Amino acid sequence: MQPLTRTKSQNVIWEVARVAYQGIDLLTDHSSTCCSVTKLREVPAPLKMTFSRRIRNLCALTALLTATTVHHANAWLPPVITKGNKFFDSDTGLEFRMKGIAYYPRPNSGELADVSNYDWAADEHEAIWKPHLEIMKDLGVNTIRLYSVDPSVSHDKFMCACSEAGIYVLVGITAPYVLQQTNFCYASTLTHSFMVCRCKNCSVQDLEPPTCYPQELFTRGQMVYNAFAVYDNTLGFSVGNENNLQVKYGADGTTTAPCVKAFLRDMRSYAASCSGAVRQVPMGLDIADIPPRWQWISYYDCAVDDDENTRAEW
Repeated sequence: MQPLTRTKSQNVIWEVARVAYQGIDLLTDHSSTCCSVTKLREVPAPLKMTFSRRIRNLCALTALLTATTVHHANAWLPPVITKGNKFFDSDTGLEFRMKGIAYYPRPNSGELADVSNYDWAADEHEAIWKPHLEIMKDLGVNTIRLYSVDPSVSHDKFMCACSEAGIYVLVGITAPYVLQQTNFCYASTLTHSFMVCRCKNCSVQDLEPPTCYPQELFTRGQMVYNAFAVYDNTLGFSVGNENNLQVKYGADGTTTAPCVKAFLRDMRSYAASCSGAVRQVPMGLDIADIPPRWQWISYYDCAVDDDENTRAEW
């Protein structure tokens, strides 16, 4: 791919990011059996397809009990695939265009008011998300984005309800954090409230490469992928959230870009290794809409060393 026109300073930034990326090796041997990582939900690899069928049956039963018409009895939306830089309905072949929202129903007060990575989409919160989905359906929403999820709990009811409402889900793999002192997530009672994250090192760190890519992050990525790739209405996975705003060690926001790209490569490689057991779900990322926009797009769209897995699919 030919590089886009850049200023002299931008060329320097890009070269630094490229060199730093090449210094980050694959963190895990992807030749191992697909989905061999231990899931907190303890779903063994040989049962993946059985697990997927169980979810389908749950949706079919839900559809039947709610008197859904026969041709919707399966209750699952057709998977969406990527071709080039666009999404397409795998059944009709028509382009799929997202009309959606980022879903995070943060309360206005209470202990969770200042927490930024709580999993509101878990089945245990059905009383909260169910009426929200009904409103979104009436508004014509077809996609929602989840910033972070807890792969140790069930999302069967939520994903099934989304599918019945005609809604696809973009799943965030990382878990944002401010402090990492404990494995629980809560709002501090200090004067200046802050969040303590339940998931240590579960996002790209605002550090120099390769330290910005902790080993725990890839382990979490595998767990989240295993938990959500079984759902047909999982639209895609996001490996990062506005990492170009991380400026602690570089005012230009490019310091951690090599780690984000390395994590993207590892997750795409892992998804490919799992393709015999579960659907290979598109992998991409969310970046802040700030200059230099085209340079960000070019960086994450270009393959490194002819490795297609180093490119974002969306």
